[in-house]
Amino acid sequence: MDKLNYIERLKDELHASDYKAIKHSEGLISDEDYQPIKEERQLIREEINKVEAMTEEEYNLEYPHEEEIESTRELDDYIE
Repeated sequence: MDKLNYIERLKDELHASDYKAIKHSEGLISDEDYQPIKEERQLIREEINKVEAMTEEEYNLEYPHEEEIESTRELDDYIE
């Protein structure tokens, strides 16, 4: 997955919990119940910021493409 698609996927994850943030702001979800959601949303925002700050090269080094991971798994299976 390229950098922009990964960022879009993260933003989609964030948007998927927007309704919970709205419910919390309206008092329909308690602070206690919302806390894990809030923490997860913060982690997603931090990941978005981290990836946005990376160059394409840095991203590719830190987040190998799925096909590269799969070919590594196939090689490992072959060696065993």
